[in-house]
Formats: sequence, C-alpha cells, structure tokens
Amino acid sequence: MPVKKTTKATKAKKTAKVAKARKTVKATKAKKTTKAVKAKKVVKAKKATKKAVAKKSAKATRSSKATKAKKTTKAVKAKKVVKAKKATKRVAAKKSAKATKAKKSSKVVARPKAKKTTKVAKASRAKKTGATVKSTAPPRATKELSRHSLDTETRNNLPDSKFAFPEERKEPIEDAAHVRNAIARFDQVSDVSDEERDQARERIEDAAAAFGVQVNEGDWRDGAKEDSSSTNDPQH
Repeated sequence: MPVKKTTKATKAKKTAKVAKARKTVKATKAKKTTKAVKAKKVVKAKKATKKAVAKKSAKATRSSKATKAKKTTKAVKAKKVVKAKKATKRVAAKKSAKATKAKKSSKVVARPKAKKTTKVAKASRAKKTGATVKSTAPPRATKELSRHSLDTETRNNLPDSKFAFPEERKEPIEDAAHVRNAIARFDQVSDVSDEERDQARERIEDAAAAFGVQVNEGDWRDGAKEDSSSTNDPQH
C-alpha cells in the first residue's frame, strides 16, 4: 500500500510540473506576442510620422514653387507694363514733337500775313491820330552808306536773312546804319514784285525794331522808281 501512494504522489508532482511548464510557456509566448505587437505599433507610428513629414515637405515644396511662379509672373507683368509705358511715352513724345513742328510751320507760314495786317492797322491808327514819330535816320543816309559800305567778301558771307530783298540780295540790314540806308533807298530798288517789296518792308521794320531805329510813315516813299536811274541801283 505505501508503494501505491508514493506512485500517485510522484505522478501528481509530475503533472503539476508539466502544468507549470505549460503556463510558463504560455506566459512567455504572451510576453513575446505583446512585445511584437508593441514593436509593430512603434514601426507603424514611425512610418506614419515619416509619411506625414514627407507630405508636409511636399506641400511646402509645392507652395514654394507656386510662390516663385507667382513672383515670376508678377515680375514679367511688371516688365511688360514698364515697357508699354515707355513705348506710350515715346509715341506721345513723337506726336508732341510733330505737333510742335506743325505749329512752328503754321506760324512761319502765317507770320507774313499777320505782320502785314498789323502794319496796316498801325499805319491807319497813326493816320487817324495824326501821331508822327521822328525817324532817327538822318537825310545823310547816303554818307552813312559810304562809311559803312560792305566789301565784296563780307557781303558774300552774309546770309540771305540779312538782306531786305533776300532773293536779289539787295539792301543789307545787318546793323542800324544799313537799316537806315535800306529805308532811304527803299523806293530805288527795281525788278521786284509788290509782294517782295511788302515783305522787304516788313523785314526792314523788324530790323529797325531790333536795332532801336525809329521809323516814321513819312520815311517810306510810295512805289518804286521805274526811270533809268533806278536800274543803276548799287548793291553794297
């Protein structure tokens, strides 16, 4: 009987050991499983973090590129606007220059008529009021002429604008003395039309005003002498 009890006790011990071993194995497996699960979660979290960072970086890159593109577009537009403004200014400047030239041309064309009208009005007013202004040109204009006569070289070097009759280059008016001579000899110039004579009178009056020579209506002699003495008109 004692032998049987010992056998049962031994079996019970072995069974208890096996049960413990199984529990230990199960606990070990459970620990390993828990560690693996945790490791997987950590890996997933790291991967998710990397993806999020990559997405943010991609967004930032795209945003930076878009910003650069916008800036470039704005710069291009600004350059185009500047070019357009410059082109507009150049066109406006050209138009203004053309308009100015046109105005000057119209003034040059209209000037003789306007002057003639003004001179006629002044003459009529002087006749009405009876006002006379003494001329500073003395009767000895011929003597002045001889004292201030021009030599051939000097005369040839004078521009046409310095003559009362530029086409014929008659009656120089480059100074006060010659202006007085031109007034005194005005009716002696021949082979010129009435229009040329009117224009010459205006040039002489302009020169007289420039040199401070006072001109009286009585200083002018009406008409040009057609006799033989006028054909020998000296052209000093």
